Amino acid sequence: MRARHLVLPIAFGLYPSLALYAANLGQVMPSDVLRSTLSGAALGLALVLVLFWLRREGDRAALLTCAGLTLFYSYGHVHSLLQPAVVAGLRLGRHSLLIGLWLALAIVAGTLILRTRRSLSAAVSSLLAAALILLALPSARIGLAALTGVARLTNQSQIPAAPSLLAPASLPDVYYIILDGYGRADILCSLYTYDNSPFLQTLASQGFTVADRARSNYAQTLLSLGSSLGMTHLSGLAASLGPASRNVDALQDYIRHGPVRQALEGLGYRVVAFETGYPYTNIYDADVFYRTSAVAGALPGLNPFEGMLFRTTFGAVLMDAQFLRGTALGNLIFQSEFDRHRQRMEGILDRLSDLPGLPGPKFVFAHIIAPHPPFVFGPQGEPVQPSQTFTTLDAQNYPGTPEAYRQGYTDQLTYLNSRLEQVLARILERSDPAPVVILQGDHGPGSTFAGGEAAQRSMAERMSILSAVHLGGRGDGAAFYPSVTPVNTFRLVFNQVFAANLPLLPDVSYYSEMEAPYAFQGVDAELSLPPTADPACDLAAP
Repeated sequence: MRARHLVLPIAFGLYPSLALYAANLGQVMPSDVLRSTLSGAALGLALVLVLFWLRREGDRAALLTCAGLTLFYSYGHVHSLLQPAVVAGLRLGRHSLLIGLWLALAIVAGTLILRTRRSLSAAVSSLLAAALILLALPSARIGLAALTGVARLTNQSQIPAAPSLLAPASLPDVYYIILDGYGRADILCSLYTYDNSPFLQTLASQGFTVADRARSNYAQTLLSLGSSLGMTHLSGLAASLGPASRNVDALQDYIRHGPVRQALEGLGYRVVAFETGYPYTNIYDADVFYRTSAVAGALPGLNPFEGMLFRTTFGAVLMDAQFLRGTALGNLIFQSEFDRHRQRMEGILDRLSDLPGLPGPKFVFAHIIAPHPPFVFGPQGEPVQPSQTFTTLDAQNYPGTPEAYRQGYTDQLTYLNSRLEQVLARILERSDPAPVVILQGDHGPGSTFAGGEAAQRSMAERMSILSAVHLGGRGDGAAFYPSVTPVNTFRLVFNQVFAANLPLLPDVSYYSEMEAPYAFQGVDAELSLPPTADPACDLAAP
């Protein structure tokens, strides 16, 4: 067996994982990709060694392995492509049809490779060259992203310095609770026919000031949180990286070590954070970092990236196998990540209620991926098991119809609201001195992502957010004006509670696509909707 007989199958095994990672740069942590990448390489190597042991022919072993890997890794792609296609009443994406076709292809490919009397050396060499070129494409893209990540190290000066704060007589705990994708009341009324006024009225009765025209500065989680915790607009970072950059790693410094954290730590605050399910918002070096995703059992389930990759392979058959649902294998394949997500959300909410008992002043950062997809709770808190593979993607990437999105969103929102009412009541009752609590969406929901005539509705939905602040009886809650944006949230809190004298920044909003996060487009400040609101929906200000 020659080196090329080993390199070729390994290259075939590496490519699917690396290609998928390259297509999702900025949305997946490298650590989530490692296991599937190594597994692909190991699978290719193991198959070629077994086939060589059986036949003692390196060329045939390598080609048979590549044919098998191609069929295995391409099945899910073809299934997804053909699933909506119907010819003469026959759905082409049925597994019963595709499995038969794949079996036939495997027999044909195996017969041709085993029966041919021609030398296969040239075929192996040509295929190896093609595979290496193909593998170089995602590798180059990943490498370029890693190199541009040096910007994180060279642009530290762009993170604003921590402001000077004056400590009050007693330091209040500061809670920054981010509810991912939580939309504004008028948007929920107009697009979802959902009346959120009871929840807002509860917040008002608890002492919160609700900004009823609040909107996000940016349309994506990392941009929004980087801006709010960095207390700055991101135009400087965008200019440094360029509009074509997808390097969101730079935003981690704004989130994890920005001026908000620095200023509060300067007063003696400890940082408390949670495992979020979205690695880029995990503050791993917090003084107290709670991990809430452990699931009982010896085998770890598929992480979100692995689930996405598995769906593109022959594993799609197992994911759609109804007889596996509720079994240990089924949980391992496609249920465990939904379970972990559900447990993570419940764990954060439960722990928040207990934090007043943690001694000393605390800055608590809690990013809860809800009511944002995946939709894993019904309106009464009953578990919901989505049929698709696990993903936290939103908007045009959501694997379902706009109607299904809105139903899942409002069901999950109903349960989230009920839990939040309990959690906030416990925090306020158990805290002494009274805490500062910021309840905020990072961006709005995304059921109507679209262009053309629907663009205005999509933009209004995506950029409008919940924003509520509890100052614990300090300062003037009215300072939080109705159209405040997150870039000014901590500026106002620091001014009202810690006697800072920070100027407010322009309340401007910028939209950008996931594929080009720094290609900002200005958004109309009013974010008005066409007059389609349901008149039965009560939007009275709390």
